[in-house]
Amino acid sequence: MVVSGSHGGRSAAEFVIALSQKPSCVFFNDAGGGKDNAGKVALKMLQAHGVPCACYSHLSARIGEAQDGYDNGLVSGVNELAKALGIELNMPVDEAVKLMLLWPQLIMLSNKLFATLLILFSCCLQAATLQGKVVGVADGDTIKVLDATNTQHKIRLQGIDAPEKAQPFGQKSKQSLSQMVYNKQVTVEYQKKDKYGRTLGKVLHNGTDVCLEQIKLGMAWHYKQYKSDQPKEDRETYAQAELEARTKTVGIWKDKNPTPPWEFRKQNK
Repeated sequence: MVVSGSHGGRSAAEFVIALSQKPSCVFFNDAGGGKDNAGKVALKMLQAHGVPCACYSHLSARIGEAQDGYDNGLVSGVNELAKALGIELNMPVDEAVKLMLLWPQLIMLSNKLFATLLILFSCCLQAATLQGKVVGVADGDTIKVLDATNTQHKIRLQGIDAPEKAQPFGQKSKQSLSQMVYNKQVTVEYQKKDKYGRTLGKVLHNGTDVCLEQIKLGMAWHYKQYKSDQPKEDRETYAQAELEARTKTVGIWKDKNPTPPWEFRKQNK
């Protein structure tokens, strides 16, 4: 921040432009403007170099006395950068300076507020959880969980799509899931329900990701159409697990060209 007693002519502007570290704002005496408004040419010159600049009237403060400019100067001209910072015509220079000194604090405050909002937003995005006992297994990707309040929840395993019952490995996929979770305690991490009203979630048993295990065993596909619902780490892990299951030709991958369940459903509407 600089309050100069000098005119806002070309030489003054060139001096500021040559500085390696530019001031946050510069105030010059307009020196009465003069021919071609030369006393205010710094406004445009510094605008071009990204420096907010204002001039104060020569009638309000003595030329060559910066202290008088600060104490008694009235703004007579501003460039667009200074205007954007709130400096206005006829504003006392000392008020304009105080306003400029507030900006770093306002920026710091806004940054803190933004960081707080980000934290709150990320907390809102964190998955909710429910715990309970698996009391039913409908197929290779759908279960029923009974919580501590005796409320049943229909859970659609997130990130996978298992063969339909009428497909090859449909029954084996159901049996695989049953062996892992039926009559056992599980934790379900979820964020939303699907269009059928089922809770869409990641199912964990003793810390093991059951959805991932179904893929590893070749009992389900990675449901890539809805991968955006998964955290990035899970998307990558599930995709890699499917690739490895394909390579090992386990489960559904024993068939060279297994029909994905989403295509099977379309064909059998």
